[in-house]
Amino acid sequence: MDWESVDWAALERLRDVFLRREEAPGPYWQDAADLESYDFTFGRRIAWKWSAVLAEMIAAGWTPPARTLVDWGCGTAIAARSMLAHFGAGTIEKVVLWDHSVAAADLAREAIRARGYEVVVTVADPATHLSGDAFVLVVSHVINELDTTGRRDLLELATRASAVIWVEPGTPADSQALIDARDELRKAFHCWFPCPHDGACGLRAAGNERHWCHHFARPPTEAFTEGGWAAFGHRIGIDLRSLPYSYLVLDRREPARLPNGRRIIGRPREAAAVMQVLRCQAGDVSEVQLQKRDSRSLWKTLEKGRHPGLLAWQEDNQGRIISG
Repeated sequence: MDWESVDWAALERLRDVFLRREEAPGPYWQDAADLESYDFTFGRRIAWKWSAVLAEMIAAGWTPPARTLVDWGCGTAIAARSMLAHFGAGTIEKVVLWDHSVAAADLAREAIRARGYEVVVTVADPATHLSGDAFVLVVSHVINELDTTGRRDLLELATRASAVIWVEPGTPADSQALIDARDELRKAFHCWFPCPHDGACGLRAAGNERHWCHHFARPPTEAFTEGGWAAFGHRIGIDLRSLPYSYLVLDRREPARLPNGRRIIGRPREAAAVMQVLRCQAGDVSEVQLQKRDSRSLWKTLEKGRHPGLLAWQEDNQGRIISG
């Protein structure tokens, strides 16, 4: 597909559906043109978020603990395709797709096959299709559509997985829903990302009501050099510079923790020579202050927004970063 073939009316209709954020609206694709236009635009932006998440996981040494991949609520299988692109068919041998839209699942299967991956791809309900197989569960951009039954079914499936990788848009509501899911699943799993610990989420503490767990991916150069993206941003009303997401990676294996590891949430707020940084650490989520004079190297790293997922620094008792 190319920008000349995009169905703009379909994209505008889909945008309105997404903005309404209805629970369990049923299939919102009307035809193949909807799916293809979605995959070429919204889908590519989701893939950029998945690339950011998977790159961090790979850098930390994570590898899939099972050769079967389940993409639940797959849509056009952005999650499964991203996993295959990063880990390859040699690591992943079987892909199970499921979506409430049969047309979407069929397109997803063909999209994987068209890329030449030598994997077994099936469209089936994983709740009944998997018979004791170890699998990695991937979930992408579905949480706002789940009713009580859908949420229960998904979490039940997650309890059977060897690992769960879950990426959502990054709104406050999505973040809170992921924290709810983490609360239910963390007894059976270790929290690999974004959490630097396995304990209760510090965002639940009094005083953190205005905060939510979200992060930002860096759009690729094509987002600013392809003319079609400028038209997409204007017509759909999307800031192409911003790719917020919330995510959760759970695994039954225990991760190698970074000593004193801290996760930056959102973006640091800069004023003059001072930054306010919302950071998560074991047992606590709170704002700390970084003065440029205290660590110019850390300041430069945060200012450019190129910091890794986890950082280690020293703080004093007043919530001030004193070295890093």
